[in-house]
Amino acid sequence: MISWLTDTFLLTFTAPRAAMRRVLSLQRGPGAETLALLLVTVCGALISGLATLMITGSDTSLFGWLLEAPLVSVAMQFGSSLLGAVLIWAGGKRFGGTGSLKDGVLVIAWLDFVMLITQLVLVLALFAGLPLPGIAGPALVLLLLVLLSSFIAEMHGFQSVAKTLLGVILGFFLVVMILSVLLVALIPREALLNVI
Repeated sequence: MISWLTDTFLLTFTAPRAAMRRVLSLQRGPGAETLALLLVTVCGALISGLATLMITGSDTSLFGWLLEAPLVSVAMQFGSSLLGAVLIWAGGKRFGGTGSLKDGVLVIAWLDFVMLITQLVLVLALFAGLPLPGIAGPALVLLLLVLLSSFIAEMHGFQSVAKTLLGVILGFFLVVMILSVLLVALIPREALLNVI
């Protein structure tokens, strides 16, 4: 399994659609996609929490509150990932896509895994004292968009990754608006005031 993960991870950067074909062709038991997404979410929350603590120390801002409430942080991330899975499934179906909701969850789980490993490498490089170019952040965002568009195109059987990318960008703005409403509803007023 480690060999499969390594090979598919590397293939993701050279042929993302082929990598997603490998991921979607996996034999999966009931609930395997949701379990994979939850596992990646928990690992991501742990790594993000540790990285934030190492960089900023103690913090009383919104991020500090999230670190003090890891279950809330994991639940919010998991919920937003599930929302993303629903959106790419429903949005793709609207345009004639053939992917299932389970495929959508698996797409998000794999994307989160790839981005988690990539970010971990960048954090380790930072702590090792290696100079990171100023374009590392924007390049990571661009990578995220390209990979997600390629994965969705493969999942739904779309020919054009460029058209899928346009749909992803529009969907992203929709997700941001929904999450903004949820954040205001879930996060204590004191934590929000520290952000302002």
